[in-house]
Amino acid sequence: MARRTSMKGMGANAFFPPSPGARVDASKPARQQASDTSGSLVKATFYLTPEDIMTLEQVRLKRKQRGEKVDKSALVREAINHLTGELASQ
Repeated sequence: MARRTSMKGMGANAFFPPSPGARVDASKPARQQASDTSGSLVKATFYLTPEDIMTLEQVRLKRKQRGEKVDKSALVREAINHLTGELASQ
């Protein structure tokens, strides 16, 4: 008898067939699969002060008010790119 395919981490995708050409990775939860659009992002954990978290959220909300769709990860990547530019000019 054939073994049943694992549906762990598939979320709603377990109930709907994947679209043609779609790649489903059962090792990641469905919410991570949907958010990883570039395929080149790596999850990392960093520790920040509560003040840093508040500042990051305030910047995100200001941009949201201007109609931009931005998440905290994008803001951190932007900050890293800014710092990299500063280092290159020294």
